[in-house]
Amino acid sequence: MTVSPQTVSVFPGDDAMIEVSFAPPRSAKTVQGETSFAVRVMYREDTEGSTVEEGTVRGGGFSSLVAELVPRTARGSRSARTKLAVDSPGNAPVTVQFSGMDEEGELRFGFGTRMLTVEGGTTRYVPLKLRPRRRRTPTGSPH
Repeated sequence: MTVSPQTVSVFPGDDAMIEVSFAPPRSAKTVQGETSFAVRVMYREDTEGSTVEEGTVRGGGFSSLVAELVPRTARGSRSARTKLAVDSPGNAPVTVQFSGMDEEGELRFGFGTRMLTVEGGTTRYVPLKLRPRRRRTPTGSPH
């Protein structure tokens, strides 16, 4: 929260305007919804005669996703197992639908679930089974 200007000079009976701005950090810890706040105005000459103004501000949600294989390399003769770590650094839940493809089109992807909701500020792990579309012979040529 910032207040501008920070100091105002007024005479008794006069009014002055200040601007209160909110810029919450883009973080999973930033609360969505209404949050109460208060601004206390103190007189330099009369510190006992302060005034408090209260209000509410509504914080919005934001979503963001990062996904990576854990471990990054998987090996196997007929199939390989790994996990997909889905990290949501936002403060809002995100629903994710899974599908997979590789550049050469040689793999089939078997996800442990087709759809998943990841809450803000959390990481979920999805089992992943990788299988070749065609079996290879011991020399490496496809059957």
